[in-house]
Amino acid sequence: MGEEGGLIDTPGPAPTAARAPLVQRVLTALAVGAIGAFALLLGVRTLTTPDLGYHLAYGDHFLDRGELVDSGLFVYPTVKPTNETDVGPGCWYDEQGRYRFPNANWLSQIVMAGVHRAAGLKGLSVLLAVLVAAILAVGAVTMRRLGIGWVGVAAGTGMTVMVAYERFLLRPELFGYLALVAQFCLLARRRVGRPAAVGLVGLQWVLVNLHSYFLLGLGLTGAVLVERAVRWGWARRRGLAKPQAASPSRATARGDRTDREDRTGREDRAQVLRLAWVLGAQILVCFVNPWGWRLAALPLQTLLFVRKHGIAGGSATGEGHPWAIIGEFFRPFATDIFERSKASTAYCVLLSLAAAGAAAAVAKRRWAHLLVIAAMTAVSLSMRRNIAPAALLIVPPALSACRDLLAGARTLWNRHAPTAATVAAAILTGLGSFGAFTVVTHRFYLHDGRAVRCGLGVARTVVPVAAAQWISRHDPPGRLWTDYNSSSNAYYFTRPHRDVPILTNTWAYPPQVMRRVLNCSIGRAPFDRVVDEFGCRTVLLHMDSTSIPLARKLVADANWALVHVDALDVVFVRADGPTAELARRAALTPRTFDADAFERMLLAVDPAPSSSMYLGGFTLAHLGWDTQAVEILGRAIRRFPHSSDLHRMWNMKGTSLARRGTLRMLEQPPDLRGKQDWHEARNCFLEALRAEPDYAPAARNLAEVDKQIAAEKRGILYKYPW
Repeated sequence: MGEEGGLIDTPGPAPTAARAPLVQRVLTALAVGAIGAFALLLGVRTLTTPDLGYHLAYGDHFLDRGELVDSGLFVYPTVKPTNETDVGPGCWYDEQGRYRFPNANWLSQIVMAGVHRAAGLKGLSVLLAVLVAAILAVGAVTMRRLGIGWVGVAAGTGMTVMVAYERFLLRPELFGYLALVAQFCLLARRRVGRPAAVGLVGLQWVLVNLHSYFLLGLGLTGAVLVERAVRWGWARRRGLAKPQAASPSRATARGDRTDREDRTGREDRAQVLRLAWVLGAQILVCFVNPWGWRLAALPLQTLLFVRKHGIAGGSATGEGHPWAIIGEFFRPFATDIFERSKASTAYCVLLSLAAAGAAAAVAKRRWAHLLVIAAMTAVSLSMRRNIAPAALLIVPPALSACRDLLAGARTLWNRHAPTAATVAAAILTGLGSFGAFTVVTHRFYLHDGRAVRCGLGVARTVVPVAAAQWISRHDPPGRLWTDYNSSSNAYYFTRPHRDVPILTNTWAYPPQVMRRVLNCSIGRAPFDRVVDEFGCRTVLLHMDSTSIPLARKLVADANWALVHVDALDVVFVRADGPTAELARRAALTPRTFDADAFERMLLAVDPAPSSSMYLGGFTLAHLGWDTQAVEILGRAIRRFPHSSDLHRMWNMKGTSLARRGTLRMLEQPPDLRGKQDWHEARNCFLEALRAEPDYAPAARNLAEVDKQIAAEKRGILYKYPW
């Protein structure tokens, strides 16, 4: 089996004849500093967690009352399912008919609520940065323990953050990442002593109560246990072979080797027994939680539930099971849903590294390396949310195995490794410095079209702070209805006027409740029935694909008044009953729209105002306010001619012009300005394609407006549903 083996016995860097040259040492230090700065800056980011309000509300409830909620407290509509099997994984109905769920995140939520009470939203941003820094620091220690040099540590850290940055969100899973990498770090050593064994069990208990990733902790210990057991079994098998007659000198050498093997065999046996004890204790502490076996079984039940309902395949249209619309549950390469971003590209590189690391682990008989790499690759392929923990646990053993394989060729390694390390350090210094610059200037996120920014506090284009403030200020009577994505934040940030519904925690309520909310927002179910049933007099919607249809319906309904519009959030109140006077005073219409005030608000709401300007035009366009959208998007194009959103700005402006032109041509008699709108729209789509030649929406819209122009020349009105 070889003299070395596994995750716990990787040799250190190959010895060199002399100290590394000064240039190499300086460049190595610069590379570590540049990549470290880039990685740490990715943790200094605004809060974009859609269920932040739920996490804080849950923690507040415990801090105020000292009790853990495991039923649908605050949830409305509290609709009993027509199908008793329509429950989430691990959930159940008790004797009183209450829908109950085991909360795998309760400890994380208490910590978050405590920090929020002590330091507010900026304190939560600092907590996020500290968690990311701790995860990366422990990862660096792990790589060093696995024999990876500092240049390799810098490269591994850069690879990890490029895959995982999407999931650097203040959510319970981030606490879980820290516990996992800490377990991995304790296992990445020659022997697991008693303190490390106790630490592994303690971390497992903490992980069980922080997040549902706790099965991965068992897998890490199991991988190292298998490695040790195989080595011990191999040593025992070799020991059964009968010694052959040999010369005295060979006998002496064989005796020395036998003594070493005996010592190694005894150590392996002791490690097998200790790791077996650790794994058994870790399994037992999985049941030490407020819900006992129910929480211990939750991860397995979730995997079976996702597979049974085909959730990981994704459904951008809301078809199928309601969970199938949640993007983080999609497989990374799900058909028509693959997200093209830097993280997706880095993930493809990670898979290549995993393949190389697995091959090297087989060649060097590093079985624990192989098991961890293979298992985490499979986990990452199951759903997109898992690629972040996979990167944290794949990169160290993969780099270590590759390094060990290369170090086996001593002559080649000693000759070329210093030069390769120097060149790699120079490249990493440049990449890290450029990456840090793009993060600080927000270009890193703008390139992917993400609303997160480098800084503290909340991302106001994601968390509906302004809309919640409007509701809190005016305090309209009656219940508040929100879309699925903004529900917990909308309710939490309108406090103290209303309690917080546990909605965006997917496990906390029956799937058919989520289905009903989605159906109302998408327009598949009558919203008036919900209004009558639950007394909703205020509606807050975040303008995305799941809520735009309802927003368009309410804009056209005389029973509702639009009273607030910001970058992506809109608020409506009923125009009759107790909110009639408020609706009359606060109503916004295209005729009263103040483009200057709206532009000032958009410029102030986002540190990268080109993005918020585009989003404001997007919202106006989807409300059907085409003239106002054209005005705001035109200003955005003139103000930010080099924006990464320029192609989207041109395309959205063209869409609004094309729709306005169609509506004008439908008038009786036709308003001939509609033709001019179509031609202006065509020019907009051409500009969008000049800015981004592969932008499919603009190419499609250009083809459609050409059809309209050609049909009109033949005296036919081609009505494309813009």
